[in-house]
Amino acid sequence: MRSARSGRPDAPGPLSGTLLAGGRSRAILASALGSPAALAVVVETPGLSHFFGCTPLGPVARAIALSSEAAATPGSLFLPALVSRVRAWTSHEWTR
Repeated sequence: MRSARSGRPDAPGPLSGTLLAGGRSRAILASALGSPAALAVVVETPGLSHFFGCTPLGPVARAIALSSEAAATPGSLFLPALVSRVRAWTSHEWTR
């Protein structure tokens, strides 16, 4: 996706959003699946999490993290366009 203002790529969203947006290369697939897996291993492994100063997640925290990702993934596809429209509308309203 490209920014309407600068023509440059938009700021990256969640990695799963990158997969939905069409990133099918091996590097994107590996980072989208490997990064969360590595993070889960570090956080959930008792000795490793203590070494990095993490606290393993309980079931409620894990549910919050997964539901946040589930909400952010589709949002990363349509929210940039919505934000651009709102900015254009509000800048037009202020110039009247």
